[in-house]
Amino acid sequence: MSNIHDIVGIFRDHRLYREKLDTLQREAGKQPLSLCWSVPTRWNSKAVMLDRMYELREYVKQVLDNPPPGRETEEFEEKLHRLTASFDSDMKLAVGVLSVLYCCQEVSEVMESDSGTCSQMLFVAESLESKLMVRVPFRNVLQRLLRFF
Repeated sequence: MSNIHDIVGIFRDHRLYREKLDTLQREAGKQPLSLCWSVPTRWNSKAVMLDRMYELREYVKQVLDNPPPGRETEEFEEKLHRLTASFDSDMKLAVGVLSVLYCCQEVSEVMESDSGTCSQMLFVAESLESKLMVRVPFRNVLQRLLRFF
């Protein structure tokens, strides 16, 4: 996911990249959207960053494949080449990560609600198991609790 973070950083730090991204979206008849930056202190900002990158992937890919002219360093050019080469596989990975992050968001919403029930928690545990393909330890506890209701 650091590659996606690096790509967002390029668009954040280089005005010509942002302008080209906006232009491509306008040419497609869409209202231009910006990429979102992940902030460690903001809950779920990584999911928002990945979601927006996935939404704009077609336009971002076009900009990376044909970057705007500029006086970039050789180090920047190498970084850009590396990020462009791995973009498609990074987007596939982002889909999987997003499904887990949004599942975790649902878990936190159920946990924070006053109306959360044991059956909801069991459903959430089963969802986590299927997304992560691992056993969730508290699932057995939840199943035992459901027998009492």
